[in-house]
Amino acid sequence: RTQLGLNYSAAALACSPENRNEAEQLSRKALEQFENVAAAFPTMQSTRFDLAREYLRLGDVVASRGKHADAIKLYRRSIGLWEGLRVYPEIIRRVFWGIKRLGLGIGSRGRRAVPVVVA
Repeated sequence: RTQLGLNYSAAALACSPENRNEAEQLSRKALEQFENVAAAFPTMQSTRFDLAREYLRLGDVVASRGKHADAIKLYRRSIGLWEGLRVYPEIIRRVFWGIKRLGLGIGSRGRRAVPVVVA
């Protein structure tokens, strides 16, 4: 299932910008596979890494489709998984950059500020 998830993830990355809907569907299929493996093998760190990375990627795709509130939820989930893995701070900074880029959590681009809370 991990390999299937990786295949879905690679296919989502290969989608052109015009095919964001397809990229989102493929990324969600990848997440489903990674979630199943993570549930079956809760201590396997490599699957947690794949899962965190896919949440981040899906957040980027969803954000590019204008679904900002959904993107924030995905970024938060990604952050929680990265923190659990004790990964390098630059990965978490990238997630926060994605949130900032959307203008969420900081009140920019005329949008109402949305508090960014990582739980």
